[in-house]
Amino acid sequence: MRKLLIVDDEKMIRIGLKAIIEREKTTFTKVYEASGADEALDILARQSIDLTITDIRMPGINGIQFIKKAKKMDIKTNFIILSGYEDFQYAREAIKYGAKDYLLKPVKKNILFKTLRNLERELDEKDSLKNQLDNIHIFKTQCYENQLNYIFTAKQINEYEIKNILDVMGIGLFSKAFYAAVFAASSQSGLILEEINNLNTSKSNAVSFINKDGHIVMAGKSLRLIEETAGYLKNELKKKITVGVSSEGNGIKDIQRAYCQACEAVKHRIFVHLGYFIGFKEIEKLDKNFQVPVKLIKKLIEILDTKNVSEIKNALDKILDIKVISGYNIKYLENTARYLSQYMMEYCKSRIPQQFKESMNDKEKLSNIYNYQSIDEYRQAVYDHMLQINRYLHSLEKGIYYSKNDIDLAIQFIKENINKDLTLQEVADHVYLNYSYFSHLFKERTGSNFVDCLKKLRIDKAKELLRIRSYKIKDVAEEVGFNNPKYFTKVFRNVTGISPMEYRNASASDDNS
Repeated sequence: MRKLLIVDDEKMIRIGLKAIIEREKTTFTKVYEASGADEALDILARQSIDLTITDIRMPGINGIQFIKKAKKMDIKTNFIILSGYEDFQYAREAIKYGAKDYLLKPVKKNILFKTLRNLERELDEKDSLKNQLDNIHIFKTQCYENQLNYIFTAKQINEYEIKNILDVMGIGLFSKAFYAAVFAASSQSGLILEEINNLNTSKSNAVSFINKDGHIVMAGKSLRLIEETAGYLKNELKKKITVGVSSEGNGIKDIQRAYCQACEAVKHRIFVHLGYFIGFKEIEKLDKNFQVPVKLIKKLIEILDTKNVSEIKNALDKILDIKVISGYNIKYLENTARYLSQYMMEYCKSRIPQQFKESMNDKEKLSNIYNYQSIDEYRQAVYDHMLQINRYLHSLEKGIYYSKNDIDLAIQFIKENINKDLTLQEVADHVYLNYSYFSHLFKERTGSNFVDCLKKLRIDKAKELLRIRSYKIKDVAEEVGFNNPKYFTKVFRNVTGISPMEYRNASASDDNS
């Protein structure tokens, strides 16, 4: 879709040109209008306009002055001039300032479209060239990244081969001391890489690329350069990043060692107390001699079918105790997570029928701690999953389907406590479900959200009570959970279209008829 702007102080000319262009099949599918140069400049500043057709003679700023101003504002658009025979000299001057062509008034339809077709062909050629250049740039970037990924990670590569590749790429950074860093970003790795490259343009000072895991890798001539880059991204651009940094490397022989150290450091980002800038020296001292708490994990799995959810939580907290875990290398938590996931899956295979297994969420996700932003988020995800298993098992004991029965139980609980100030969390807790999962399941099964369903159940109960003449409106309101009778009346009217008293009178008439 291309955009076109018509600038003329005569409204009928603008309307006529717009109607002609919109009726014809051109690539200019969006047509804007402006009655003068100031309005046109405002549109050009806000919109990307491919073609501007402007009159020469306009009150205030004329067509030539308008073109000059647009050029000074670095506005990228193509100009076609509208002129009368007496303005021909002005039109020739406009051509000097970059106008593509001129049209004599009154504009003839065939000449207008011939001019537009010529410009369309020119724009098509420019677009084609731009696409080719973009593809070349993408190809060069991919080659650059592939070569650096190869240098940093390939096992069968020697220093001589690395040196040759670096020489061809024009990278002289690794002839001296350097540091490697891995930036883990929550999103927009490509945009962050652009910012890093804009900050560090010299290949003798820094190089950066995206690795196979989608993280940004940066090698810099000094620790300070990496710290400044990370600080700018986090503090100035407000990017959510964590950076793992190696110890000092010296020469080509240390490239892969430094890279591995940076990767190891950034893995510890799940321990948020370490901050966003994690040096290898900080995590190098962590204990690598550990044993996964298999006995505690087995004990936790054994109590999954108990009704004591607090016991499950306590057992899990003991396994994932941050004070214990943070004293070990990250491999301790990686292995613990794998064991937890493995034992849960084996337990589910033996205890839960196939139709329920398919409903179990996050089985694969739980085995990888890097799917979570922090150890607390990971622990909560495991706990929620265990509650889900727990609830399934209790449902199976009663011989009923899990998801359907949960909503039935929830609605029954609401009806039994309709006079109370109920919350979604209270109802979710009653059926042993995670808040967000229950909210999704509730809407899926009932077709409405919790608040709307609760309101409907309250009004349905109110209708029953209103048929009992001895109940005052105030009493009915309290019985269905409204402390304020006026608010009850308002909600009742919104749902039914009539007031409680009108409903009572209408129902009495029905009963008597």
